[in-house]
Amino acid sequence: MNQDNLISLIGDLAEQVRLLRMENTETQKAVKQLQREENNTPQTELPHVVPRAPK
Repeated sequence: MNQDNLISLIGDLAEQVRLLRMENTETQKAVKQLQREENNTPQTELPHVVPRAPK
């Protein structure tokens, strides 16, 4: 492999790393958003369920 091929390969790999980092950042943002939504979602009311103390 000559020097030009190595330079090209390194450039291609650097671009792939950059794209993967961007994708990872977007995934982390989406996960955090979902977690915030779960925390902000009111608990489901179940009026027909009555809590009882253990016997």
